[in-house]
Amino acid sequence: MSKYSQEPLAFDRLSTVPIADRGGKVRVEHMAGVHRQGSSAAEWLDRLPKLLAAESLRAVTADLAAARQKGRALIWGLGGQVIK
Repeated sequence: MSKYSQEPLAFDRLSTVPIADRGGKVRVEHMAGVHRQGSSAAEWLDRLPKLLAAESLRAVTADLAAARQKGRALIWGLGGQVIK
């Protein structure tokens, strides 16, 4: 006997649609790759999903690498919220 009035979810009437058949912005080729033990940071970065924050991280690392290659100074900052 459960103390909850709702029964567990029933998935017998659930239907699924493969990601390849759906519309939208995300495609199979955007999905992350499997991490391989011993891989480099660049290889790890390449295996991240090809969307959202992972794309931003790739852009930042590319800009940092380009600046370093040109002998430019790097100033790194991280933001945060002050909590009282």
